[in-house]
Amino acid sequence: MGTSLLHGKLSIQKRTFPEWMVFIILMFPFAFGCMTEILHIPGLVRYLLDAIIAFFFLFFLLKRDWAVKRNVSLLFALVVTFFVYTLITSVYNFQSPFYYVWGLRNNFKFYLAFFLFVTYVNEDYANTLLRLLDGLFWVNAAVSFVQFFLLGVWQDNLGGLFGSRGATNGYTLIFFSIIVARSLLKTFNGEEKPLYCACKCVTALVVAAMAELKFFYFVFILILVLASLVTKFSRRKLVIVIVSVIAVAVGSVLLSSIFSRADGFFSFEKLIHYATSEHYSTGNDLNRFTAIPTLMNNYVTEPLQQIFGLGLGNCDVSEVSVFNTPFYQQYSYLHYTWFSSAMVFLETGFVGLALYVSFFLICFVSAYRSLKRGRGNRLFCQIAVIMSALCIVLMFYNSSLRAEFSHMMYFCLALPFLSPAE
Repeated sequence: MGTSLLHGKLSIQKRTFPEWMVFIILMFPFAFGCMTEILHIPGLVRYLLDAIIAFFFLFFLLKRDWAVKRNVSLLFALVVTFFVYTLITSVYNFQSPFYYVWGLRNNFKFYLAFFLFVTYVNEDYANTLLRLLDGLFWVNAAVSFVQFFLLGVWQDNLGGLFGSRGATNGYTLIFFSIIVARSLLKTFNGEEKPLYCACKCVTALVVAAMAELKFFYFVFILILVLASLVTKFSRRKLVIVIVSVIAVAVGSVLLSSIFSRADGFFSFEKLIHYATSEHYSTGNDLNRFTAIPTLMNNYVTEPLQQIFGLGLGNCDVSEVSVFNTPFYQQYSYLHYTWFSSAMVFLETGFVGLALYVSFFLICFVSAYRSLKRGRGNRLFCQIAVIMSALCIVLMFYNSSLRAEFSHMMYFCLALPFLSPAE
């Protein structure tokens, strides 16, 4: 085959082994739905991605590509510090080596992927992968429409390529955020036609409405605001912003009409209620916005536990029984695993939470500085600024940053640090 992959400059035959590994890591989650629901492969197949990342890391070690790029040295030092910190606190709070290994898997594999992206992906290949995501967006939309209109699949079960058995909204939220952010930025930069951008935004909002993914409407506004701030002013941008706000308003009405909801979810009063209420889905669980204060007041009351946590992995859960912790068995009704912020706080305390957030803050500052100084790829820096801010929001909203598709988010964070195209 002599043609390039989605117009990339490098032909498919010339892709290196690391590039294929990156391709598999980023695209594997799109195959989950097909593998588990059509081919009836057990859900444990998702752990194959862990094996792929581990194999990729082994390749990295054997190739002796150990040199850390200067532009990510601070991030590398932060991750190493975080790792040493979790090791020390887990020894102090020791329960089982299996718990700690599982905690490492759920938290540090994304950092590992980030540094592998920075090491082996250049700007040209990154553009190729982002164009591929654009194509998958339309395929996902088509599958979603079939699920909704022909198969009667809706709400949390409407996952498009990610499947139709629930728990896919986190995948969809991250995927749509990346697509919409890149499209808006390219349009504001004069690199994409406004009509094409509008089609993508409207499609994303409609599919989000069918999946009752209400939070995406607020994420859309956040992306729109941030994209406006990191790009130059133009009349085109002003028109797009106005039209987008109207689209969100229409979409919220569509969402309410589809589900016959008249609860005023998009009202200011409702938002205050969701932000300040003590519980989320039951009378005993946590609310995403008040989870940490509730845990401090009722479950993690000792100052040392609040500062340093209960030990990485000691509050986690898994389909494999050996990784299920006593803490989860006792307090699973709190649904604390639904929120990344609650998990990080429970296991690593305020110190770990600060280290966790610092990774996103450093990515934000680095990308913003490069953007202001005119260094590197402008679009890549703009995407990283938006995705860094969104990561901080998502860690409090749900647990999507712990899901397999989050590798794509860390890929976006790595964009400003990639080597120029050869």
